[in-house]
Amino acid sequence: MTVLRLKECLARRAAKSVTGSSRIPVSPFAERTWYAFFLHNAGIFVSSVKVGIPSFQERNMDLYVLNSSTVSKNASVCSDQPQATQIGIEILKKGGNAADAAVATMAAVSVLEPLACGIGGDCHCTFYRKKDQAVLSINGSGRTGKQATLDKVRAAGITDPMARDCASHGFWVSVPGTVAGMVSVIKHFGSGKKLSTRQTPREEGVPISLYNPCHVYTCQDVFRHSKNAQDLLIDSKAPAPGDIIYAPKLAKVLKDVAESGAEAFYGGRTAENIARAVQENGGVLTAEDMRNHLLDPPNPDPIDPLSVDFRGFRIWEMRPNTMGIVALVALNTLKVYDLKALVHNSPEYIHLLAEATKHAYLESWDFLCDPKCCSKQVKELLTEEFAQKIRNKIDPNRYPKANDPENLTLFRFTNLSQIYIILSPDVYEITDLNSDSITKKDVSYCEF
Repeated sequence: MTVLRLKECLARRAAKSVTGSSRIPVSPFAERTWYAFFLHNAGIFVSSVKVGIPSFQERNMDLYVLNSSTVSKNASVCSDQPQATQIGIEILKKGGNAADAAVATMAAVSVLEPLACGIGGDCHCTFYRKKDQAVLSINGSGRTGKQATLDKVRAAGITDPMARDCASHGFWVSVPGTVAGMVSVIKHFGSGKKLSTRQTPREEGVPISLYNPCHVYTCQDVFRHSKNAQDLLIDSKAPAPGDIIYAPKLAKVLKDVAESGAEAFYGGRTAENIARAVQENGGVLTAEDMRNHLLDPPNPDPIDPLSVDFRGFRIWEMRPNTMGIVALVALNTLKVYDLKALVHNSPEYIHLLAEATKHAYLESWDFLCDPKCCSKQVKELLTEEFAQKIRNKIDPNRYPKANDPENLTLFRFTNLSQIYIILSPDVYEITDLNSDSITKKDVSYCEF
């Protein structure tokens, strides 16, 4: 367990919600030349970038940003898995560009950390092309199956989609758009070179890190009934950190895609196997839905992403159905406030960021869908008039005061049983959900 000061933890989480967990913080470095590629869902970032040194104020603003900063002479590759990152670096060394390296890194992460990204999900890309200074995005989302209707969802007895017994229902599985997205990225942004690496984690096996085994162990009750459960297990048990994992089936699918293109995934046996597995779990996805993803793609070409100016920096995010619009609405609201004067991580500072983010989510909710099915214009959310509308809803003086029972906060850490009540400056832990008793925790520290 990592032990951090509770106040810092909450501040970091509150601030993090503005930019999104899978985005790199925008930082006013003195020198920069960007040639960058983002795979948002996977948290993968690749760039050929010349990075300057942060200013003194920047170095002292956030210790965690400083410790996680990467300083590179030629290029950077970032992912949660060092072995995947190394594969991306090797692609760059062989003459590949940022798009080539990002797709290779993503393919490796799908083996090493499948919960982060994989060929069963979607893929989103934002790319800066240096030669013409164009910022473009590729939305690799898949549609819901044609046979999915609200009446069928109701007939299945689903009333709360977030309930644990409903969260893994087959109804929620749409056509996986990752493979088509990766192929599109290489087609539109890749170097055009045929590249390979000496590292083959899918076939030779790789040691698994701590993060993935923890999630496999926690979620194993969801997939143990599947006939393919052994693909994630070792001798019918959840893998332990350091175990060697193999993915021969995944290796074959990726090899087929590399040789034959996206048709190898969206047609034939692979598409049929995916549709059958979804239907066995109550879903309605069909092999025809898979084929139609190529015949009539929802997002066939790169499009212009959305952007706002935030104090001299142009911030780019993908259009809906992704949630990037939430970050832009929040930043557009906050740009008129003197955040430095509020003092970083002060109650007033966190209150303002939290309120702006909350209202950004509420106002953006109706737009977070297939844009072809939305009658509203998303750019309306990024006007100055709309930003002022949100500012009028924020009371800058209504932030939690110490020992004010009206501002009691209930905080629960994901995947943990502990529930904390925060009544500044004290922290209490609920040790028994069936009891009214609570235990006071150390004021300075909290484990999670």
